[in-house]
Amino acid sequence: NTVKISADSAFALAKASNTAGEISSAELEMTDKRLVYQVKMVKGAGASTVYVDAMTGEVVKDKKFGGLKAAAENQEEAQKLYEAKKDTSAAKKP
Repeated sequence: NTVKISADSAFALAKASNTAGEISSAELEMTDKRLVYQVKMVKGAGASTVYVDAMTGEVVKDKKFGGLKAAAENQEEAQKLYEAKKDTSAAKKP
């Protein structure tokens, strides 16, 4: 199967969710016999993961982390976001 929803479209759908924050990482994976984008986001001290069906664009799961799990997930994803921004800014320098 080939995806019908682009990664950019999946990101836009994820950012429209109630738990939206800044996207820190994303993966295309098979979950419950569905091809989905797993979009991880950080917002303040919290973290969330939104699963977007790659064939239909349906948000199939929107998971917000709380407590210790939020802190751990936030730290890991914030580091990924920092590294991605660092790589992007380094690539723009002549």
